[in-house]
Amino acid sequence: MAAFASDGDARGCDIPIGVRLPQLLSLQALAFAFSCTPSAAPTAPATLRTDPSAAPALASPVCREGMAVVEGFPTPGEAFCLDVTEVTVAAYAECVAAKKCGRVDDRAYDNCTAKPGFRDRANHPITCVTGVEAEAYCRYAGKRLPSNGEHHFATFGPERRKWPWGAEAPSDQLCWAGGRPAGATGDPTTCAVGSHPKGKGPFGHLDLMGNAWEWVTSASHRFKSKEAPVGDIGLRGGPDFGTTSDMVDAFQLEVPMAKDAMLWSTGMRCASDLERALPAPPPKDATDTCPADMARVAEGSATLEAGPVAVSSFCLDRTEVTVEAYGACVAAGPCGAAKGPYPSCNGDTADRKQHPVNCLNFNDAERFCKQAGKRLPTIEELWLATAAEPTPKDGCSSNVALRDGTCRVGGFTHAGQHHADLVGNVWEWSSSPAPGKDANTVQFLAGTTWGDAEVQFQRSIGTSPKDATESGLGFRCAR
Repeated sequence: MAAFASDGDARGCDIPIGVRLPQLLSLQALAFAFSCTPSAAPTAPATLRTDPSAAPALASPVCREGMAVVEGFPTPGEAFCLDVTEVTVAAYAECVAAKKCGRVDDRAYDNCTAKPGFRDRANHPITCVTGVEAEAYCRYAGKRLPSNGEHHFATFGPERRKWPWGAEAPSDQLCWAGGRPAGATGDPTTCAVGSHPKGKGPFGHLDLMGNAWEWVTSASHRFKSKEAPVGDIGLRGGPDFGTTSDMVDAFQLEVPMAKDAMLWSTGMRCASDLERALPAPPPKDATDTCPADMARVAEGSATLEAGPVAVSSFCLDRTEVTVEAYGACVAAGPCGAAKGPYPSCNGDTADRKQHPVNCLNFNDAERFCKQAGKRLPTIEELWLATAAEPTPKDGCSSNVALRDGTCRVGGFTHAGQHHADLVGNVWEWSSSPAPGKDANTVQFLAGTTWGDAEVQFQRSIGTSPKDATESGLGFRCAR
């Protein structure tokens, strides 16, 4: 796309790609096909914070009801929300009634919890769901499936516990056959979610092991074994309710699984990006006329390739324009839909309403700012605004854990910072023509984005045709 001028996880095992699991497979049999154990954590680069206590002070995390925050993944300055319990039969039934999820009460397994004969299991985890159905439910709930790395970190914590509850051997901390009372008869069954509080994980989540296996995404993580096949996504949270004590150690790593497969014990819990309120901006003086969603950049000089350029004081959006804000403009009529050819285009994805809108061209960005009574900033204004902020030590990039898309706007905003994500997350359109290029080419503020494996967060300048719709390009407005 451009020439640039710059100013300078979960661990697991590798599995050969391209082989699928059979539709139905015994996890007990699969576990013994593995001949690998999770590898040691990679050494963090010296410039990254590895001590959570050294992480910058962030705004108070906010998760929806029924979820709890997991702090410190994939870096100490990041966090996400995860359901405290597995999704229940009753909750899934609501999705079926809304015609957003498929029925699972007609599956071949006798012990599927949605079966008509189990009317007393409304508060048990839904089971016998495929990965496709798990994704559909989380989408219906305005959430997403957790990644393998997220589930692993929520389960074992930064201290890498042996079990979610600590070092004590499994007994009554989880729902499994190995913990049944002596003399118990009949087939093992699921338990009501949250009914084993002794098994609480490091962040307060329940049933992270035991009860149902839970679907996770695995796209950004590698696993290997001599024989084990690979699936589209995978499962975590074993041992399930039917596992005996001689099997328990086999289930501390992810099991790959084809997305359209299911087992008698496959369920899920959902995750979502952390909803952080942005830190309050510094107090304004009486002459500051910037709106609440903008912050003033003082006059100064931006030194670019052509030399220093004087820049007057101006107002700049505190965050990049979000999917939600742009969607409101589309609904009102002035803006065209943000549609791009890449999976990482945010579009109208349910759990990315507060992510930056991307995959739109220059004219789309310019039109949005105009209808908001603002304008696109010049490249000199963006450069000056970036220089006025403290040099970022962390941000939305793939420098520690590979991301498959953007981050929530402001997720890396720290106390005292006026503008979020000027470096990191997405590049940003400017209104400035590209020197020496045709009239259809403009400049954008570039540097580290969500997909870059940069350690130092640097600003730079790129050029692009106005009609480009890259997943790494977004914008914010000025006034």
